[in-house]
Amino acid sequence: MKNIILKILLFILYSSIGLVLAWLSERLSSNFLEKFYKSNFLALLISLTALLFAIYSLITNRLLELAKTTQSELKLAFIILVFCLIISIPLLLLFSIDENTETWIKLRFVIFSALNTILILILHIIIDMGKSVFLITNALSKIEENSQKQ
Repeated sequence: MKNIILKILLFILYSSIGLVLAWLSERLSSNFLEKFYKSNFLALLISLTALLFAIYSLITNRLLELAKTTQSELKLAFIILVFCLIISIPLLLLFSIDENTETWIKLRFVIFSALNTILILILHIIIDMGKSVFLITNALSKIEENSQKQ
């Protein structure tokens, strides 16, 4: 239960950051993130998904016991990534429409915030996976040192 509440709070935090990024981008009249999303967003998500699969295979190949204990967390991360990929495609399609009605401008702001949230969420997953790999390599080196001492 505590884990679910933490994930919900993190999602709310990421959504808030995404909203602030969209607001700042609008206030500063910057279109950097818009151009980035239009040209690189899907490629970035697919690359990060491939990276996570490589990390998962490293974990499974090196430490099967650890993979069994963290399998549900890794599965959730992959489900989130696939969900983000599926959601980002229609969002990017809608985001690329150039319409200047007041309603559309507000909707575009919401879409921009959602894309920011997706990017921040994916970066959090990558950081979390990086920590896991660091812990695994650290544990492996300690095991190796202990076996060499004996």
